Amino acid sequence: MFTLLYTRDHQTCRHPLRPGDTVVGRAPICDLAIDDPSISRRHVRFRVHGDHCVLTDLGGRNGTFLNGEQVTEAEVRAGDAVVLGRFPIRIDRGDLEPFSLSDSHSILESAGTVIRRVDPAPGAVRPAAEPERLLLLLSQIAGQLVRWGPLEDILDRIVSVVLDTVPVERAFLLLLDGGTGELVPRVVRARDRLPVAGASVSRTVVRRVIEERVAILACDVLLESRLAAAPSLLGGNVRSFMCTPLWNQDRVIGVIYVDNPQTAQLGGGDLDVLQALGAYAAVAIEQARLTERLLEEARLRDRLQRYHSAAVVEKILSAAGGPSDDLPFAAEERDVTILFADIVNFTGRSERMSPTAVAQLLNACLGALCDAVFAEEGTLDKFLGDAVLAVFGAPLSQPDHAARALRAARAMHRAMATLGIQPPIVLRIALNSGVATVGDIGSPRRREYTVLGDVVNTCARMVSSACEPGEIVLSASTRDRLDHDPGLRGLGPVRLRGRDSAVELFALGS
Repeated sequence: MFTLLYTRDHQTCRHPLRPGDTVVGRAPICDLAIDDPSISRRHVRFRVHGDHCVLTDLGGRNGTFLNGEQVTEAEVRAGDAVVLGRFPIRIDRGDLEPFSLSDSHSILESAGTVIRRVDPAPGAVRPAAEPERLLLLLSQIAGQLVRWGPLEDILDRIVSVVLDTVPVERAFLLLLDGGTGELVPRVVRARDRLPVAGASVSRTVVRRVIEERVAILACDVLLESRLAAAPSLLGGNVRSFMCTPLWNQDRVIGVIYVDNPQTAQLGGGDLDVLQALGAYAAVAIEQARLTERLLEEARLRDRLQRYHSAAVVEKILSAAGGPSDDLPFAAEERDVTILFADIVNFTGRSERMSPTAVAQLLNACLGALCDAVFAEEGTLDKFLGDAVLAVFGAPLSQPDHAARALRAARAMHRAMATLGIQPPIVLRIALNSGVATVGDIGSPRRREYTVLGDVVNTCARMVSSACEPGEIVLSASTRDRLDHDPGLRGLGPVRLRGRDSAVELFALGS
């Protein structure tokens, strides 16, 4: 069975491709919905028939790429790298035996065995390497590794360069997991691009390469009973291999391992080329990782700035230690103040205007209201037609959230007066404080930062039932959280629609 492998929220996700069509895009109606800005609503279709899978681009605005080349339709195989816009996906076959690190290997020491300390400087190659091969390598590097691409695409290109410049049948690229320290196979490929089933690499060899920082060229024999019974095979070239570390400044980030299961033995010049490639490859990998981090930060900032001011965005990123999808937005209870602002008689006003004029007016008003929220480091929850719902005190704690909300409400009234719109825009604004649930709420396909609870519902009822045009109405709970009396006028206990008990309210003119 074909499977799509991709990473979201720092987790590897698998989506099996069933026989027939699977549509991938950003729209929730897709068979696989991926909320990434570079992916179109209906981006690509995978059609599985028997042992074949065909990819068809559905007009994605940022294109579809297969192993680094833009395509409109192509057959995909296990191990292929597909990029939708800028979002990388790997094709896998769940019915193939997985790659493994094995302890059942032994190095055959011979005159051809080379164990060499590696110079971490990029391009450090022994003069023994053939100049024409180094020129070919540099040409391949310039053409493949210098071009920007997602990390998965870069890893795929590295292995392609290896197979183009070194006479080997198979290539394996493994990276160290920064959290666990385990080696993770990222690309496993044969020269003919067919899946490499049941492949294993010596754990002892790759660990020695990493820990001693050496490159190794040798023969490797699997210690199997059938080989032990055939001594003549042990002296021959059963498996010639090379392994070199991938350097990142002063540390190793992974290895490139190549081998010839049954063909001609590799030589010292081959190891020179692989070492040089390993040095350049490590630089390309780190550049791709840095670029992905920058893109992720830009994506995250764009997401945060929908709800928060620039100052709050910086505080959130600093508190989280940097950009990450697993920021502290899990749903939690917080003591907050809710602000609900509504434009008076906007429906009646808009009846006499063209749709374009209505949109322009609404954008001007909502933009000014949003600025007032952000000036007090509040969080914009959502626009509700001609109304704004904002929260103060989340996601970052603000002990003075009630005072911030009141200042924002007053600023909103002032902002409407300065817009110069005739007749003037008039607001109703309500403030209510209490414990609410705040955080990312929604389905696995789409989640949004929002606030829920009775404190929100009560605030909405206050603005619709108890607030006169031009007023700011506060609940007793908000008043009690203010450190001074702003000159409130008591409205007494007021019964609100949908509530059994009355709510004590206070009014403040604009």
